[in-house]
Parts: sequence; C-alpha cells; structure tokens
Amino acid sequence: MNRWTRYLSALVVASSVTAGVATQHQSIVLLVGIFQTYALATAITLRYPVLLWGGEHGGGKAAGVFAGGMTFGTLTLAQGVGPSVHLGAGVLGFGLVVFGLSTGIWMVERSEITL
Repeated sequence: MNRWTRYLSALVVASSVTAGVATQHQSIVLLVGIFQTYALATAITLRYPVLLWGGEHGGGKAAGVFAGGMTFGTLTLAQGVGPSVHLGAGVLGFGLVVFGLSTGIWMVERSEITL
C-alpha cells in the first residue's frame, strides 16, 4: 500500500475511533491518547498486511495467549477506572495492544534475528 494512502487511512481510523469515544467521554488527555495510539497502530498494521490477513501459520498457542491476555487486560482496564465500564479506557487499552503487536512485528521484521 502506498505510504500516503496508509497515513490517510490511519488518520481516518484514528479520527473515527476518537470521535466515537468523544460522544461518551470528553477527557482531552484520553482522547489525545486514543487518537495517537490508533493513528500509529493503524499505520504500522497497514504496513504489514500479515497482521490483518494472517500468514502461512495459524498462530496456535501464541495467538491464544495473546487473545486471552488482550481480552483480560482490556476488560480489566475498562472496569477498573470507575464504578461502571469506562469505554474510553477500554478503547485505549485495545489500541495499546494493537500498537504493541504491530511494533513487535515491525521490530522482528527489521532485526537480524531469524525465527
């Protein structure tokens, strides 16, 4: 995918997610965090399409552990902020998970390490 198309797509996704959360929470710090996390995560994820469409390997145990940790962490963050589920904290937590996964794949792809 073209670099500018990736960046524009990342801005559209980040703006959409941030606007959706802004309907429930108006914390500027939370909204800025969500915007920048989703913009970076989307741009990196679109750079490596294997993150979206999978690869030759099914993932197996590693994918299961990642999905379980992501679900537990995101729900815990969303429920741990206040007396009820906090949409903004959950969305930010999910964005941080996607950002961590995409940058991890990027680092492995750019390193000399062979798996």
